[in-house]
Amino acid sequence: MKPVRPVTAVVAGLLVALISGGLLQLMRNSGRAVPQHSWWEVLVVLAACGLLVAGGWRIRDEVRARTKAKKEADAARRAGSDESEIRAAAAAVVQGRETVAPDTARRIVVLSQTAAIGGGILAGWYAGQAVTQLARLSVPSVRSAVLLLGVLVVSSVVLSVLGFVVQRWCMIPDDER
Repeated sequence: MKPVRPVTAVVAGLLVALISGGLLQLMRNSGRAVPQHSWWEVLVVLAACGLLVAGGWRIRDEVRARTKAKKEADAARRAGSDESEIRAAAAAVVQGRETVAPDTARRIVVLSQTAAIGGGILAGWYAGQAVTQLARLSVPSVRSAVLLLGVLVVSSVVLSVLGFVVQRWCMIPDDER
């Protein structure tokens, strides 16, 4: 599976910001109400961040354990050990560890890539809305709405960055492929 590049999330976020900002400005100019947001949305995005990291951490530990086991086996092989000693050296590293099923690992990778791009898109959506409100910052309710949108943009960027981090955790080193 090819890794998602950060440029993809940035471009998606910028496109969504431009499109949503323009459409919301048209809505506001025609007298329609713009979407209202809640602090609960911040909690939902942060909960998604937590779930993503929790799932990715298991994969990270598994990849590190396998890498260490391979290094131990290679060291035993270089030392001239027979095959049973090599297997024993590798098994000692992963002994007692709960392995992650390949399907679960694939799901975590897909989830991380979705979070990476989705976080960029969400950040663009919220940023587009914040930009349409900047001209009316003197109104206290608009000021609090822009503050909330700013927090939503930051939490969405955190989700996107964590998506890229977890995607990196799930990568198998080149020497093990």
